[in-house]
Amino acid sequence: MIKTNHCAAASQEERHEPPSRRRLIFLLAIALSLADLLVLDVAHDVRVWAHLPKISQWNWFGKSISIAFSCLLLACSPWLRQNVGLRWRQAPGSIRLSLGCFVTFLACAIGIGFQNPSIPFSADTLMYQFFMPGIAEELMDRGILLALFERSFGQSPMSCRLRFGYAALITSLIFGFGHGVSVDDGRLAFSFLQFSIPTLIAAALALVRTRSGSLLWPILCHGTWNGPIFLVRMLQ
Repeated sequence: MIKTNHCAAASQEERHEPPSRRRLIFLLAIALSLADLLVLDVAHDVRVWAHLPKISQWNWFGKSISIAFSCLLLACSPWLRQNVGLRWRQAPGSIRLSLGCFVTFLACAIGIGFQNPSIPFSADTLMYQFFMPGIAEELMDRGILLALFERSFGQSPMSCRLRFGYAALITSLIFGFGHGVSVDDGRLAFSFLQFSIPTLIAAALALVRTRSGSLLWPILCHGTWNGPIFLVRMLQ
């Protein structure tokens, strides 16, 4: 059994899982990524149906439901709880990559903030951007989905090696398409810019996750990308 307090190779059982089981795990990961998108959509419909007041321009309700969905999956699967990366301890030697990613994200976010027009101060915006997308999206994308895809390819999600494998590539593309594809008046719209930048961000976060064995730095880096962009615009 893979322990949560250190990095480990894939267990003997996982390495020798039959191809049919790996395919099922792969399909399960795809299904969960689609289910998470559906949860966000349903959360919006439920809010409207229940006549809940819209007290913010940001999707607090939807992200909260997404986090609850991820927590439900973790509650149902001991294996996911052990391999999703919910731990404080970082793998030895990983801090340089994690801190480098953090500083790079912060510098880029500040630069982008200065390139955009100023906006009024909003504590609601800052609280949302610093915390909600990072927790919800990292828990699902670099946590649950990455762990399942790693297992489907016979790898350990807790190997703590600097490796950009198929799992990291797939989760990065899913993250990119989730930001780059939208529905406008019933038609699908695609923005290459909104696809490419999130994909690169997701790739960097996947490297931090696989090397550190933890979701702590990916969550911090995600918030450090979103939050300062708005903070700088408010302070201009």
